Order: sequence, then structure tokens, then C-alpha cells
Amino acid sequence: MSLTSYKAPDTLAASIQQESFKLAFHAAMASLSRQPGDLGLHDSAESILDTFVVDSVLSDDFVFLENESSGEEEVFQVQGVVSEVKLPPVLKAQRVSINELTQTVKIISIDDDEWFRKASSATSHIVEFMEQHVQETVWIPYAVRHGAIREFQFVNRLLMPAHRTTVEDVIVLPPAYDPSHTLQAVINEGKFVYTKDNKPAFKKFSLNEDGQYTRVHGVKPGTYRPGQIVAIGVSFHLVRSTNSDTMMFVAHLDLVALLLWGVMKNLEDNRATQHRASHQKTPHQPR
Repeated sequence: MSLTSYKAPDTLAASIQQESFKLAFHAAMASLSRQPGDLGLHDSAESILDTFVVDSVLSDDFVFLENESSGEEEVFQVQGVVSEVKLPPVLKAQRVSINELTQTVKIISIDDDEWFRKASSATSHIVEFMEQHVQETVWIPYAVRHGAIREFQFVNRLLMPAHRTTVEDVIVLPPAYDPSHTLQAVINEGKFVYTKDNKPAFKKFSLNEDGQYTRVHGVKPGTYRPGQIVAIGVSFHLVRSTNSDTMMFVAHLDLVALLLWGVMKNLEDNRATQHRASHQKTPHQPR
């Protein structure tokens, strides 16, 4: 079994640099950037130190970034263009281990996206802050550690080991995520559970007449495709690996919100138009 996966063609990175796409991208971002919760607002070590603490709930094997004022886990927002998605429903055809059944969204951005660069820098500072807290070896992707992110990757396991959760967090797996009932059979064995933390929010934001994203609609995870402009909700965790003593840095996927269908839909529409034009028959002239 595996998650439904869509990966952008190699042409996407060049396509989003087109001026028409950049204009649409900046328009979509206008009311989101610089808002409270924007990851790019914390692109300095001082901001991280002044605002956040590192906390744990069940054990030292799982720690997370918490807002010191609210006492709640902080969920940041970062925007970009989808380059790859692996989300429910689960496909039965291919077999992978439960530990590898990970919901994934990757995003890239246009060359002059200052807030994507700031979010990259903020993530690097957060990594350093969390690593200093645990005072042990942490596995961190090179680009994340050095703030050189060209493609953000956000992940969220689909099932959690039962021993790492509390009963209060366990919820029912949506039937639409598991049409073949393969995962439910695994859950019934008692080793893995589906929790609130395993269920990202899947939304579509719509602009109102004032240019603000106020209309929010729930959508199915199968809605998302490469080329779409999205807002991502992300929290940051350090998790001890199942098979080793090493802590691992995780950019945890909490929300995917569709803002605009983006470049791939435009390309597909253009191809469809060209296809129809090429197959259009010349009318027969009357004799």
C-alpha cells in the first residue's frame, strides 16, 4: 500500500518564473505575508529566543516548539508552489512499511520571493534553538540547517505507534482515506492508531471583495496537485527515530490551504485548447 502521489514535471521550476505567474503569485500573497504566524517574521535568532520555548509532553523522545506567551504549540504559516504531494487515499497496489507511510507536501517558490527566503532563515534558527535544548545529536537536512532551502518538505505520518500516543488523541480514520480497508486492518491489530495529530486540515481559501482570505472551505486531500499556490501550516518537532538513538528534525504538516490553481492548470488548459484546435476539421464546402 502507498499514498497517492503527484510529482511536478521538470518544467515547473522554469514555468513559475514567467512574469504572468509571478504577478498572480504576488497578488495571492498580498494579504498573507507579514501576518501573525508567518514563519518569515522570525528570521532572526533574537526573535526565536524572545518568543518560543522547547517543550515535551509524553517523553524526551518527542519535543516541540511552543509559544511562550500562549503555552500552546506554535503553528507557523509559509506559502509557495506545490512541487510534489503524497496524500490520502491509500493505494493498495504497492506495499510499503507503516513507518514509511508519510503524508508529504513539497513547495518551491519564485526567485524574488523574499518571504520564502525569510522562512528558510527562520527554520535554520529554529533548528539551532531546538538542538541546543536537547543537547544531543540531531539529524537535520543540510539545507535546513544552513538556511539554504530551495524546496520545503512538510511531513506527517498517517498512523502513529500506539505506545507513543494517549487514548484521548485517538480518532476514527476517515473511510475515504482507506477505501480498501487495508489500514483499518492494521489498526485493528492494536500496534498503530490514527490520531488528531495525523490529520492535517485540508482547506481552500477564497478571497472576498476586499481582497482578504475569509471564505474557507474544507476539501478532500486528493484536491492538491503540483503547480498550485498554497499556504502551509507547519509546526516543528524533534522525534527520536524508531531504529536508532538519533533525534530527527521534523517540519510537521498541520494544514494545506489551496489559494490558486496555479501554473499547471494554465498549462493544461493551454494544451487542451491547442489539442482541440489541431483536431478541428475544416467544414466541407457544398458542391
